[in-house]
Amino acid sequence: MEIYIGLRVKEVKFIDKDYKLIRDLYNNAFPKIERFPIVLLKLFAMKPNIEFLSVYDNDVFCGILYLVNYKDKTLIYYFAVRSDLRSRGYGSKILTWIKQEKKSVSLIMETVREECDNLEQRLKRRDFYFRNGFIDTGYYLKDHSGTFDILSTESEVDAEEFIKMIKQFTFWTNNIEVGKFDTEEKVYNCTMINS
Repeated sequence: MEIYIGLRVKEVKFIDKDYKLIRDLYNNAFPKIERFPIVLLKLFAMKPNIEFLSVYDNDVFCGILYLVNYKDKTLIYYFAVRSDLRSRGYGSKILTWIKQEKKSVSLIMETVREECDNLEQRLKRRDFYFRNGFIDTGYYLKDHSGTFDILSTESEVDAEEFIKMIKQFTFWTNNIEVGKFDTEEKVYNCTMINS
């Protein structure tokens, strides 16, 4: 159990009193195509390099984190704060904690280089990460669920190492591509995917 600026971070266990809250947040925060069954998330988190965490403010459940670690690098695969608690600083506190605990932190988010129905929402999300010390690396991850920008606390991404990190979590799939965008203007066609 970790404590940081009034927040308590703990591992999600198979039997957790807040399991329904955790499951509901996960299901509501991410489109269905981007979600793995939560049972698999919990099973994979039994590996020493994967962390499934719930975050609390005292006893109030605030959010979830799913971290994949590889060597000295950490990927935030899932990160969500309860919708009724957003804009209260929880997201920034959680990211500050992660950056203090981990040496190099990356995350993936739906790309802002697409034409899509929720571009404004994606830009707001990206700006939030920028305000919290992340930068756009110019790299992308593409899988069955779409194209994602790779943001990081470091400017460079080693594509081969990034794939090795992802493969620790998505070892059964071969359709993952990591690359660098050709230009800032590159646009992919997409449609909004509802959960």
